[in-house]
Amino acid sequence: MASVASSRLARLAFLAVSTGLIAAADLAPRPVRVQTVQFTPSEQALTYSGTIEARVQAELAFRVGGKVTERPVNLGDHVKAGQVLARLDPTDLRLALEAQVQAVAADVADAVNSRAELRRYARLGQSSPAYMQSELEKRQATALMADARLAQARRQLAQAQDQLDYAALRADADGAITALPMQVGQVVQAGQTVATLAHAQEI
Repeated sequence: MASVASSRLARLAFLAVSTGLIAAADLAPRPVRVQTVQFTPSEQALTYSGTIEARVQAELAFRVGGKVTERPVNLGDHVKAGQVLARLDPTDLRLALEAQVQAVAADVADAVNSRAELRRYARLGQSSPAYMQSELEKRQATALMADARLAQARRQLAQAQDQLDYAALRADADGAITALPMQVGQVVQAGQTVATLAHAQEI
């Protein structure tokens, strides 16, 4: 009986020691993992195939016809608004302008002379035997016609000046040259497309 009791005590002691070791192992400190939590927005990259084009593509043309003598830009060049893209031979346009200058000078002289004759005849007065109302009215009409011819000549002079300015084709906005169907020496007509400009404002 004594041996059985001692054996039970030994097993109990072993269990007690084992339980103590297990409890001690459970109570041992464990390392703590520290991590900072941050908000990160999700990022997703999407790739598409497509073509980027200018919203406005202007087909530029000369307002007058003539022979192209200069083309300082090339296909693909980036240009600024007002930059010269091409020039025409201005010889004929300059001659037309000079002719209109002379026409204005002649009409000025005619108008001055008509007004002077009208004033001289009007000074005769109705008491003069040489005075006739019909002649006075005729001279008044002549003076008015001379003034009208002068005004018309001045408008034509301004138009001739504009046409000389039109010999230079300028970019109407910042952009890139996407087409340039002209060459130096080519004769072009008024309104014929000689350059295509893709505006840079919007794509």
